[in-house]
Amino acid sequence: MNLHRHTLENEVCKGGKKKIKAIARALRHVEQASWTPGRRRFSQISATRRDSIQFPLTPNEIPGLGSVTQRHAGNWANQAAPERSPLRTPASRFDQTEGYGSIVPPRPSHTISPSLVPSSLQLPDPAIDPDDNYFTPRNESSTLHNDGLLAPYTNKQKNLRPGQNTQPGRGSLRKQIRDRRPTIGTPGPRPSFIHRIDFVTRKEYQSVPYTSAKRKLKLALLEFYRGLELLKSYADLNRKAFRKMNKKYDKVAYSRPTGRYMTEKVNKAWFVQSDIVENHLVAVEDLYARYFERGNRKAATHKLRGKAGIPTDYSPNSFRNGLLLAGGLVFGAQGLAYAIGHLFSDEVDVKTETSYLLQIYGGYFLILVHFFLFCLDCRVWTLSKINYIFVFEYDTRHVLDWRQLSELPCLFSLLLGLCMWLNFRWINSLYIYWPVVLIGLTVITLFLPARILYYRSRLWWAYSHWRLLLAGLYPVEFRDFFLGDMYCSQTYAMGNIALFFCLYANKWDNPPMCNSSHSRIFGFVTTIPSIWRGFQCLRRYYDTRNAFPHLVNFGKYSFSILYYLTLSLYRIDKSTTLRGIFITFACLNAIYASVWDLAMDWSLCNPYSKNPYLRDFLGFRRRWVYYVAMIIDPILRFNWILYAIFIHDIQHSAVLSF
Repeated sequence: MNLHRHTLENEVCKGGKKKIKAIARALRHVEQASWTPGRRRFSQISATRRDSIQFPLTPNEIPGLGSVTQRHAGNWANQAAPERSPLRTPASRFDQTEGYGSIVPPRPSHTISPSLVPSSLQLPDPAIDPDDNYFTPRNESSTLHNDGLLAPYTNKQKNLRPGQNTQPGRGSLRKQIRDRRPTIGTPGPRPSFIHRIDFVTRKEYQSVPYTSAKRKLKLALLEFYRGLELLKSYADLNRKAFRKMNKKYDKVAYSRPTGRYMTEKVNKAWFVQSDIVENHLVAVEDLYARYFERGNRKAATHKLRGKAGIPTDYSPNSFRNGLLLAGGLVFGAQGLAYAIGHLFSDEVDVKTETSYLLQIYGGYFLILVHFFLFCLDCRVWTLSKINYIFVFEYDTRHVLDWRQLSELPCLFSLLLGLCMWLNFRWINSLYIYWPVVLIGLTVITLFLPARILYYRSRLWWAYSHWRLLLAGLYPVEFRDFFLGDMYCSQTYAMGNIALFFCLYANKWDNPPMCNSSHSRIFGFVTTIPSIWRGFQCLRRYYDTRNAFPHLVNFGKYSFSILYYLTLSLYRIDKSTTLRGIFITFACLNAIYASVWDLAMDWSLCNPYSKNPYLRDFLGFRRRWVYYVAMIIDPILRFNWILYAIFIHDIQHSAVLSF
């Protein structure tokens, strides 16, 4: 009996091993099969019951289904299991994660027990959205109903259309996408905060043209390089100042060894050892050479770096200045001699026209004298080592030397002398139109858009005058109020502007009606420079909120405006009342301006100074120069006394006007 039992156990073990090997081969075969969802063959699935699925195990071997009959087992064998996501594995760190590539399945939507579904570790196809169910086509009869159960599948071969593809798996993914297209919602409107451009449907809208953008980037690089140069020069200037102070201290205190503070403190400072600015300069030079000079680094550095400190030969400029100025003086002197002869002519019209022509030329000549004085100031500032380039905020790459700057007034002097000589040499139909030629050539020269005749400097000059014209709208810079003060000294030339337009607007009919004794516009134009300066004072008060000195300075220019207005009214109507009003405002303006000049502009009249009634630090060694200036300035401010005394000779003579 024992032998028989032992033999039976051996046979059962052998049979169990065979079954295990068969199951293992089946599982390997299943794992090696390609179950790509787009390649699934739904035609191989046949179903006779909606509530049955195909499973490799028999119903008798499934736990919990031991009472299932053979008929039900056969139905189970003929059913196919739906594609399922992988089951949760024990002790997995992904037990709470669901999504693409996860081994955690979602809760099943049908009533079949989870224990009946085989586990699978196969991931979905990356080419398909894992959120969409591509495993059961929506338009086939084997789709899922609302209850989650499979619908019976019908044979597609019976309902084929001509030309329809009959090969299973061929183009099924494309067909599924086409079938699902009606169910895909149309994208909603794009949110306003997302500024994206669809490069597929339309081209990019270029708000800035390429040439304009390139020019702006080029100017930006130039300005950035200029700022780096200023920063570098500032650091070098500080190091130089420390070196000079240390040298002076060592000399006075007999300190040994010399330069110890420079070695231990200054040379170890960050502004001396840092090379960040140098690296930025090199980087900007590389960018400029690559994108704007075709890789020519020498040309790039020449355009980027300022011209300060570079020795230049100005001999050609000096030669042209002498030639132009000499020609202008010769022609002008000869023309003035002809004009004086016409003033004693027997023809009244020629005499009158000559007097007013000389007045127009006189205003133009006064502007040229002022221009020459500014060029002379630039020479004095250069010799005195005063950095007027920094004060006026000139561009160091395009700043002009005083000899280059003098070419413009010398050229205008030649034009003035030539026009005067041509004007007074012959009396013809063009006798009164030569000033128009002179003014026209001057305006064309100054505003010529061509890049000749120092284009950058003329552009700076035009922009500075635009800022002056709109005084009060721009923050006040040094060049703004300096230019305004220069025009305050050119009230005679400003009045000639009104005279010029009045004469040619009336076609020289009755010229005396355009002079200062008859024209109200003449008086108003003389107040324009003071109005500009007044607006600048108000703008400075608006920016700084300092009542002193800006509002006090505004009071000075207010009295100046009232002075010129009352002078014009007194010239037109020589009544006693207007004369008294004029004298009052003229006296107040003279006192106000004199005190401001001496105390504020020159910082003189200090009784506590070591220099009596001067200031502690003097620019000139001889103090008598300051005392003479303190006497001359009030005398010039009270020049209005001549208008009050000589009532009947207010209008100047023609030669004196010139």
